[in-house]
Amino acid sequence: MSTRDRIKVVCRIRPENAIEKAGNYSRCVTYDDYNITVECQPESKVSDMAGTHNFAFDAIFGPDS
Repeated sequence: MSTRDRIKVVCRIRPENAIEKAGNYSRCVTYDDYNITVECQPESKVSDMAGTHNFAFDAIFGPDS
């Protein structure tokens, strides 16, 4: 398979919204050029997936992109 035939998977991390900024929440996402780590806290009302979750992408665009 040539690189032209590959599907590229990218991720964009959105900026914090006004509620997140005002709430002074700790950031649960860390990332570099190709990897994202999400740390879900047990007390989070957003997810019941407590623990650390790692994901790999072909490219990641940060909140300033």
